[in-house]
Amino acid sequence: MNELFYGDGSVPLTMQGLEELVGLELISSDARAIGTVEGAAIDASAWTVKAIRVGLRRGIEKLIDRQKRLFTLDRILISTENLGRVSDAVIMRQPLTALKDQVLTEDEKMMPAGAFIGMRVMCDDAVFLGHVDNILIETGGGWRIPFIQVKLSREAKGLWERGGLAAPTLVNVSTQAIGALGDMVILTLSIDQVREGSEREGVNALNAGVA
Repeated sequence: MNELFYGDGSVPLTMQGLEELVGLELISSDARAIGTVEGAAIDASAWTVKAIRVGLRRGIEKLIDRQKRLFTLDRILISTENLGRVSDAVIMRQPLTALKDQVLTEDEKMMPAGAFIGMRVMCDDAVFLGHVDNILIETGGGWRIPFIQVKLSREAKGLWERGGLAAPTLVNVSTQAIGALGDMVILTLSIDQVREGSEREGVNALNAGVA
């Protein structure tokens, strides 16, 4: 996907936001309830969701040789490699007996998605664009993260509206436009490029709807 933007922050039908995944039930291919999605671990070097973090249902721990906790649910990282459909639940492509093989250990390449949400986003011309509000995931396409969703700052809205058009609350920016990631996100685009690209995609989406 080559688009740098997608309209005014709407979510493309082929993608799901992280916030939509949290709270979904994980179910094995043999219809066993495993637990509930609580978060995700991302590989920012490849912009993919490497694993989902799942709070295990009581009794599942013994199947993966984990010690049962008395007062809290055990939480594990489950690889996205063998996850299937995602809608009202997340379905594994494998039975419950294969769950142990899908458990990952945390490593330095994994970044908790929760740590990414809320990061400051700076444009290439040193304009503070806003904060990361969400990440958009192609759950049916290798769990890639094509876009981050940014909630615009007051400064960015003011610059955005110089042309007379109202600024959106949220704008989706391609991960291809991220030049650096550390304590904040730095884009390779200026605020004008972000605005122009978002407006262009908004017009394209409108025209496609009319057609």
